[in-house]
Amino acid sequence: MINQSENSKKISTEKKWIKIIIVLFAVVLVISIFFNLTAPEAPVQQNTWNSATPGFKLPRNVKDQLGDPISVTQSEFGIQNNYKSSYPALPNSITVSEDETVKFIQEYIVYDPEHTVDRYTRQFGDPDLVLYAPKYTNVTKAYVFLTEGLAIFAHQYAGTVEIKWYFEPTTEESFLTTYGKDLTQEEPTPEAFQ
Repeated sequence: MINQSENSKKISTEKKWIKIIIVLFAVVLVISIFFNLTAPEAPVQQNTWNSATPGFKLPRNVKDQLGDPISVTQSEFGIQNNYKSSYPALPNSITVSEDETVKFIQEYIVYDPEHTVDRYTRQFGDPDLVLYAPKYTNVTKAYVFLTEGLAIFAHQYAGTVEIKWYFEPTTEESFLTTYGKDLTQEEPTPEAFQ
């Protein structure tokens, strides 16, 4: 009789522990779901591209939208993930820091005669900076909207957009010493005339 009573107590104690473990597991699960749902997501802003916004963590769904990077390199701003663009030799890129915070994005734009600088000046007003981009071509200008974290590279005469840069909104001084250090206020002269 004593043996049966001890077995009954032992089974009862085991059931209690199982219930406690299940309850703890459920609490941990609920808390983890809550934190994942309430984690701050990057707002969609003017400097958002495929869910990636400079200054915010790289969203998990970027891989779903863009696929795996075609290459990963180290740049002066962080880890540069290169993705297919409409131009095989010119990949789009998202540069992130070690903790996966987006630092800089470069997107190559498919030619569209309707996609011009005017679209952006109507939306944001005059650009904060208008610079030449000899790194790209002698006839490319960069129209920089500092408070939007956006630089539009367009053909100097046609105004058609060729490249877009996305970055954290910044000051003129900071932009010119980081992302815009290869841009110039002086119009480049064609090599044949130098």
